[in-house]
Amino acid sequence: MRSWRGYKVALLKLLHLGDTPGRTAAAFAIGIFWGMSPVSPPFLGLQTGMALAFALVFRLNKLATVVGTLVSNPFTFVQIYTFGTYIGSLVLGYDIHINASAIRHFSIDEVFGDLSEFLRAFFVGNFISATAVSVTSYFVFKWFIARYRRLRDARRARLKLDSE
Repeated sequence: MRSWRGYKVALLKLLHLGDTPGRTAAAFAIGIFWGMSPVSPPFLGLQTGMALAFALVFRLNKLATVVGTLVSNPFTFVQIYTFGTYIGSLVLGYDIHINASAIRHFSIDEVFGDLSEFLRAFFVGNFISATAVSVTSYFVFKWFIARYRRLRDARRARLKLDSE
């Protein structure tokens, strides 16, 4: 388990990358997209590989891309994919119910009902949520990095004036 200090160090590394705020934010957003993508759920282990492939193709920072994929992890992927499936069922007009009592029998048909509707809702909804969250994270992270760097530069300039 990582300590809070470890997370702070990782965040500071992202903030101090040599790329522009836009490129760092784009790398992070691509990582988030692949982290939430229905094509590569975390239990298949394809998230990082797909994100790194895109980072190589677009020549983006690989560290920021990998950190973005960490949005989906064993503690969050159930919530992410449940929310995405719910969004997909709303968009497609499906009434999807999961029969929790049938889980004990391990019958896919009894648990999910019409599996084809469930899978369509899963893929459509998670694609929509991954796209929305990654686009939003691009703008938020770009603003955050630019603001952090402006404040850091102002602090350095102030310290330089104080020392003279």
